[in-house]
Amino acid sequence: MKIAQCIAILAMASASLATPTPTKRDANVDIESYPYDFGFLEEKRAPAEEKRAVDIESYPYDFGFLTEEKRDAPEKRNVDIESYPYDFGFLSEEKRDAPEKRNVDIESYPYDFGFLSEEKRDASEKRNVDIESYPYDFGFFYGFYLYSNNTGYVAHWWSKEAACKIPSYKTQIVSEDPLLVYIDNFVSEAEASRLLDIGKTQFAPSKLSTGASGEAYRSSQSAGLPPSDPSVSCVGSRALSLMASLTEPSDDFGIPQLVTYQPGQQYKLHYDWFQESMRYKDGRLCNRVASVFVFLEADCTGGETYFPRIASTASSLVDDGKAIWNATFEGIMFKPIPGNALFWINLPDNGKGDKRVIHGGLPVHTGTKTGMNIWPLKSNALPSAHAVHEKRDRVPSEWRLVGQPRPDSLLRVRIGLKQNNLHRADEYLLDVSHPRSSNYGKYWSADQLIDTFAPSNRTIALARSWLIESGISDARIFLNRNKGWLELVATAGEAEELLHTQYFQYQNVHTGQSVLACDQYHVPHSIQEHIDYVEPGIRLPVFQQQQKFLHKRDKILIHGASGQMHLPDSDDRDVLTSLGCDKLITPDCVRALYKIPLATKSHPQNSLGIFQEDNYFHAEDLDLFFENQTTNIPLGTRPLEVMIANTDGGGSSSKFGLESALDLQVAYPIVYPQTITVYQTNDHLDAQYSSQGFLDGFLNAIDGSYCTDCALGKCDGERANPNPPASDNRILCGIYKPPNVISISYGGPEQNFPIAYQRRQCNEYMKLGLQGVSVLFASGDNGVAGHDGCLGPKKDIFSPTFPANCPYVTSVGGTKVLPEHAPSVPESALYNSDGKNILSSGGGFSNVFQAPSYQTAAISKYFATSNPEYSYYEGNWTSGGDSGLYNRLGRGYPDVAAVADNIALWYKAKFGHTGGTSASAPIFAAIINRIIDERLAIGKGPLGFLNPVLYDNEWALNDIVNGSNPGCGTEGFRAAVGWDPVTGLGTPDYEKMLHLFLGLP
Repeated sequence: MKIAQCIAILAMASASLATPTPTKRDANVDIESYPYDFGFLEEKRAPAEEKRAVDIESYPYDFGFLTEEKRDAPEKRNVDIESYPYDFGFLSEEKRDAPEKRNVDIESYPYDFGFLSEEKRDASEKRNVDIESYPYDFGFFYGFYLYSNNTGYVAHWWSKEAACKIPSYKTQIVSEDPLLVYIDNFVSEAEASRLLDIGKTQFAPSKLSTGASGEAYRSSQSAGLPPSDPSVSCVGSRALSLMASLTEPSDDFGIPQLVTYQPGQQYKLHYDWFQESMRYKDGRLCNRVASVFVFLEADCTGGETYFPRIASTASSLVDDGKAIWNATFEGIMFKPIPGNALFWINLPDNGKGDKRVIHGGLPVHTGTKTGMNIWPLKSNALPSAHAVHEKRDRVPSEWRLVGQPRPDSLLRVRIGLKQNNLHRADEYLLDVSHPRSSNYGKYWSADQLIDTFAPSNRTIALARSWLIESGISDARIFLNRNKGWLELVATAGEAEELLHTQYFQYQNVHTGQSVLACDQYHVPHSIQEHIDYVEPGIRLPVFQQQQKFLHKRDKILIHGASGQMHLPDSDDRDVLTSLGCDKLITPDCVRALYKIPLATKSHPQNSLGIFQEDNYFHAEDLDLFFENQTTNIPLGTRPLEVMIANTDGGGSSSKFGLESALDLQVAYPIVYPQTITVYQTNDHLDAQYSSQGFLDGFLNAIDGSYCTDCALGKCDGERANPNPPASDNRILCGIYKPPNVISISYGGPEQNFPIAYQRRQCNEYMKLGLQGVSVLFASGDNGVAGHDGCLGPKKDIFSPTFPANCPYVTSVGGTKVLPEHAPSVPESALYNSDGKNILSSGGGFSNVFQAPSYQTAAISKYFATSNPEYSYYEGNWTSGGDSGLYNRLGRGYPDVAAVADNIALWYKAKFGHTGGTSASAPIFAAIINRIIDERLAIGKGPLGFLNPVLYDNEWALNDIVNGSNPGCGTEGFRAAVGWDPVTGLGTPDYEKMLHLFLGLP
């Protein structure tokens, strides 16, 4: 109805537009209807006794224009007008010092407020005031604004009808649904010149609505315009006249904006309306109900404004023999003509953003295009039943925004449902993992896990009802086998409408892979507590971030001669000095450091698990390593391989990598003749087709309770992707028995993973622990920093690592051998630098997870005896980071450590060395696997979650007390007696650990 009124007004305007004629009512305002007597009305204009007896004491301010008899409060008589929080512009300068302010010079008022006597209304343009539309009690102004100048914010009220001359403009309705109007001669040449002068010194790179720079997406320059300027106010008031009843008197108008484009600059397809509504100061939600874009300067070629989803049957206007708009291909393209404007509706009567008004500024080829944006705001634009569920504050440096999906493109939507009994997770896990528990080692079955943690029937029913009520048929909704996920295949347009969001396409700057993600999304209040998160959502995959550690090692790797180097097997600790283990860590060095004898057992139910992501071993490198570095491993020995979705297999793969070579070459000498199983994934290759993310494919394959691929009714593991790439294979869902030990040398900055995602995945490691699986993660190679830097505006706040921050995994830090300490105290915290790259043992305190109960005593001891001098906060850095560098209450990591520097390696048929916690994690995991083999040989079971036993028996590890983990411009944390956030509890002592674990049930 409101849009229909708007169309009617525009239709009349298209026939004849000129200065609006004042109505009789506007010219003869009924002063008696004013709610207050302000005391500056002539007596004859205020005859009502009740209005003269207003309780002046109740006025929030004494404006100084009340008659003397009204000033019954002495303290109000001598008000200093200069001290008013705002200058309302009423009083001329010379009148401000007069003791009697009743005789104010009305002519000096900048606006006609409609209550002046007729003889004072000497300007015809001042009589056209609709008093009913005043939003505030005083009736003076139309709307309230804050705009920024060089010293702060300036308050201003924008008049509904500024005293300016309105040019005779013409309108043509290009499209009625959605409403899109072309306006000819909307601003005069003089007005355009004035507006350009105002903003020409204020231009800065344009931002996206999220605040991000998005240079690849929006490359223009922008400048805010002060609403108080008469020219700005005049054009703004004119734009308001287009709105009919689309806005209310109390609605705001926003800050007008100039935007300019130089050759090559553009603004790719976008919406003007916000995914998350803004808030007025009084708490009401508002959104951009409409847009007015005025072409001010267009001495250019290109630069058209393009609406790809709007078609028009209206005849195109012609300028200099060329169409102003072109509707001959998909959508409409408007040529920039100075003085002309476009007007369109963003929010139809239902209050939802209209996806059809997506538009973009095409690249300018030559010259300059400058325009003015005006965005009227509408209150209560977003349905109050919805709330922001997740929001991303930043885009990781590896990703850049490149576009948007077509509305008809298909994607898989997954809704993670809140699971039951997670509040008892610690209790359950400690019951089977704590050495003093009577249930130690009594692990759970997969069915027991599902029965305990499956979402409630009510949660499932509420989420399903939400989808059905949103127009998704019940036949399209599928519940996965563990009841933890609802899934469907939807178009991008359906998903955007369902979640009140807008999807963008991001491209990884290293791999070129593309994914879909949004900045934020909404769900109904009624189901918010029943949902963990939705995908595609705010998460951007971080697979490449993990491999940046590897790129760093590639640079550090010293390629030596391709000749042979034979080192005899030995258990003699003197090998540390005789073979120079401070310079090169060989298998003999590792055995000597940690007292590891050569293995003789190989239980058929015990294979060391190693996770890889698109990183394959090379058979030739393995054989060179076996031939030159060992004597007991036959040539041709190969790991078992579990290929999970689109993987090629190792051995002869052209994609062999350093990570795989490193993991296998440090683990084999410890476990052989035990086997190694490599779990190979490359989910990221299909990231644009599915929402598979970091470790999801692996968890799908080994843990049926985590598996999510049941859309289209295919819970057997077939992809839900309706348009898969040619290489697409089946996702294997819960068909592999998880290994007893899994080593994972991948991770990324905690800040790059949504909190809900981290918590849900961390809970899956808890479930693996309940099943008797030991999960070990490398803690990272950047000390207290993340691989992409540090947090906060000053980039000085420590950046923890995920999943090493999860309290349900064993995080492994790094050490190095120093010649001055070997062999009596051989190890120090890992730190090495070649001038460009730094290796430093990852460690610190999580911003997401609190310190678990098994660790609190160790952390308290560390702070009591080795209290860092850095300031700290308590909670997530986003709420407390300005007051410190780390979270004092967070889960501390790493838990343990192992050697991670100068690791001997064969890679690409050459011998050299490398380093990082990607070596220490598989070393520690291999030792655990050896101990499990010994337990299985005497009829005992695997070890499951290790941390409760290790923290209760620190004596079984070599305490590391030297070194630190620099980062973020600091020394980082220092190693200390007992646990520390550099090397954890220390490095393994195989003999002591074997004795400890063989003594447990």
